[in-house]
Amino acid sequence: MRLAELTSPNVDALRDPIALWPVGAIEPHGPHAPLGTDTLISVGMCERAAARLRDAVVLPPLPFGVTRYGAAFAGAIGISEATLRAVVLDVAKALDEQGFRRLVIVNNHFGGNIEGPATVINGTVVPAGTKFDFWKAVGNLRNAPGVGPGNAIEGGKITVTGAFGGGICTTSTTLFNAAFRAGMVPMARKNHNEYINRYPPGLDATVWIVGSVKQTMSFRNDTKYPILIQRIITNDGSRRWITFKIWSVPNGRVAKVTNTVIRHGPRAIDTVVRDRTKPVGYRYRNNAPADGAKVWTTVSIYDHGKLHWSKRYYSNYPAVNGVLIVGARGT
Repeated sequence: MRLAELTSPNVDALRDPIALWPVGAIEPHGPHAPLGTDTLISVGMCERAAARLRDAVVLPPLPFGVTRYGAAFAGAIGISEATLRAVVLDVAKALDEQGFRRLVIVNNHFGGNIEGPATVINGTVVPAGTKFDFWKAVGNLRNAPGVGPGNAIEGGKITVTGAFGGGICTTSTTLFNAAFRAGMVPMARKNHNEYINRYPPGLDATVWIVGSVKQTMSFRNDTKYPILIQRIITNDGSRRWITFKIWSVPNGRVAKVTNTVIRHGPRAIDTVVRDRTKPVGYRYRNNAPADGAKVWTTVSIYDHGKLHWSKRYYSNYPAVNGVLIVGARGT
């Protein structure tokens, strides 16, 4: 049941009502997903839960959240922590006064999926002659501060229910690029299954765990000195950045990225699925179309002017087709 669609007598007749409140944000999720992805996921989770519970009521969603890190991109509309807190407390108080003794807030807006793992990695020392492994450094992701469900690319499309830790690849990609630019030798690295143009072309580094199978990001410190990894969170008004710095004794190394070639295609297609279980007028953007691409790029590391290591990366990004679900009940 949706609260906004009930009458006052309908609500008064509820015996032991449970309020389910979907919370999200209006912010960019790359070129492939709608601005309201977080909110749409929360609404879907609440409606599925309400269908299984007695006297569960889905509140109108709270679509705005704190979105500083995405504010530099078009479409991001955020509110302050103080405003968000005030709205949540006022609504919770009003629900209590109306006889709702249980309120479940379902939030799928987690900037913590980027900052949480970075905070765990912060301060990591990689001794000379040893390897840094992303998952060994992060450990159990559920222990990282602020981590929760987020967007992930699975089976060629964005998960609509959220994958735990979704978005963590921003952390691994940022650190991967910082490490080789500091003269560390790249090891494990795999591109995403979708071309994301906010990452350096052909130099993204996805990480994931599915069951007992892991995809990690790793690099080797083959210098004579240990390195210290520092993560820095920068705020500038409504903007927010994450930066990794690699500290060590000057090692005389310089990294260069050259000969980058981007071949766009294949083209994605957009499809419309008519769902006869949904009323006419219902529209849900399951996934936005994202064209594929093939990218070649060369990373070279020089040690005191001499070539120390070089690799030409090839990344194949398949097209991700769009899916728009429209209600067709009774047609």
